[in-house]
Amino acid sequence: MIRSQPWPDTCIDCGACDRVEWSILDHTAIADLAPARRPRVYKAGQTIFGQQDDSQGIYCIESGVVLLHYIDVNGTSTVFTIIYEGNTVGWRSFFAREPHSASCVALTDCKICLIPSPKVEQMIQDSPALARAFLETVARDRGPREAMLFRGSGLSARDRLLNLLMVLKEHCVVAAQGEHLELKLPIKRQTMAAMLGIRGETLSRCIRELEAEGLARFDGTKVILPDFRKFKNQARSF
Repeated sequence: MIRSQPWPDTCIDCGACDRVEWSILDHTAIADLAPARRPRVYKAGQTIFGQQDDSQGIYCIESGVVLLHYIDVNGTSTVFTIIYEGNTVGWRSFFAREPHSASCVALTDCKICLIPSPKVEQMIQDSPALARAFLETVARDRGPREAMLFRGSGLSARDRLLNLLMVLKEHCVVAAQGEHLELKLPIKRQTMAAMLGIRGETLSRCIRELEAEGLARFDGTKVILPDFRKFKNQARSF
């Protein structure tokens, strides 16, 4: 069950404050967020919001990792993106004034604040700079199209895996020495296979291929890229 959790007294003290869209605001405006926010702790596997749920506002991820997935008319579930701490989620439905088109699920234990819709509306009206910040987020976001990098019918399973690792690499590097990178992935192989639209055994075969080519070494959720330049050259969509 989702439960309340003590939180920093103001959003200024939040670790995500300097990375999310609110950072465009001055300290007085940011401090004004605190009375309206709804902080929650989510355990790994819990749903933050569900597909077709009405939008309640915009969620700010202070810590943890979430994923977005949707179920199509045939009942097929597609995981299409992963969102990390220091980002917001739920703004697409908020601005469209429509129910959520995907579900948001905690991949890890998360600390997340919901900024309710009336408060977001008021802040955007008071700050054109905040509105522009969210417009930039919307413009940069690939949304469900990102799934095509991982599930495109013209891509082999190997190429899909390469593309997924390229996307994860943006947030998951824990050690680097020149072109030698070490990644700590936030997802397990079962989730990776679901994102790629392939079976577990197919994913295992692709991993063996990358290891045999010397492009990557896998150890649970840890991935070593001995030569990232060589690895990137193999990722056709980047």
